[in-house]
Parts: sequence; C-alpha cells; structure tokens
Amino acid sequence: MPKLLSFIDSPYYYFVVLLFIVFCFSLFIFSRELPGGLRIMTAKSDSMIPAITKGDLMVVKDEYNWYEKGDIVTFYAQKPDGTEEIVTHRIYSVSGNVYITKGDHNEAIDEQKLRPRLIIGKVITVIRSVGHIVVFLKSPMGQLLSIVFPGLFFSSIEVLRIIAYFRQRTKDYTIEITDYD
Repeated sequence: MPKLLSFIDSPYYYFVVLLFIVFCFSLFIFSRELPGGLRIMTAKSDSMIPAITKGDLMVVKDEYNWYEKGDIVTFYAQKPDGTEEIVTHRIYSVSGNVYITKGDHNEAIDEQKLRPRLIIGKVITVIRSVGHIVVFLKSPMGQLLSIVFPGLFFSSIEVLRIIAYFRQRTKDYTIEITDYD
C-alpha cells in the first residue's frame, strides 16, 4: 500500500490521469463532426487501394458541392437491401448535377449516380492504419478496456486517498485530545 500511495502523490499519477482525460476526449472527437465541416472517418473496405486501404483514418471536409473529377469523396450510398452505407470513392466523371464515382481498386464504375446532397465531404488527409485502433476503441470491448477499467481504477484510487486523508485527520485529532489530558 505505501508504494501505491507514493505513486498517487507523484507527478506521474497526474500525468496518467491527464492522458486518460485526453484519451476520452479524443474518443469523443472521433465520433463527432469537428468545427470547419471536418469529420474523421475510417475506411471499411479496400475499394480505394492504393490511395486508401481498409483501416485507414480519413479526414473529410465538406466542400459544399465544389467537387470535381478526381476528388475522393465520402458519401451515403444505398445498398440493394435498402439500407444506407457510407462509401469513399473517387469522382470518375461529372454529368450535369450528378457525379459518377468509382473505387480505384474496382473494375467498373458505381451503378448509382451520386447527387450532391448525399456527399459528406472530400477526403483531405489519410492517416495509414490508425482507423483499426479507432474501430477497436469504439467497440464494446474497446470501450470497456479503455474507458471503464481505467475509470474504475482512478475512482478507486481517489476513494483510497480520501480514506487515508480521514484516517490521518482522525489520528491527528486523537493525538490533540490526548495532549490536553
């Protein structure tokens, strides 16, 4: 117990707590839209090899319909079963008010024509393989390991600190009473 208490009183403990808070904040950021129309997304397929591979982290910026041939865009696409999915492909051609898209690794162009209202944004940066970590951390097991367990650990340490404080205070109070007798 004394070694644990000496760690708790050291600057390293506060550094670890600060890292935990920054980590939790970064998980929050990865799941929200950022200021300036930026969003952070993870590639879920290899359809854009070599530009983007499965597990890459992408920073996507809403360009408000200023997209042209060659831009890599992330958009909502409808699956054959009627559900929506998020897809990242390159604009292959522009035809009036619609875009024709194609994955770099795909043989054929996409069947559906892309309307501007379905575009989330243009990919402006790709960070290789970091998306695997983000996907894991967003999973139930990742949240348990990265948020719940450390949160319980820090909470229990703080409870131990409070108990130690009150024990010391009670001990000091007992010494003062016996001194007056």
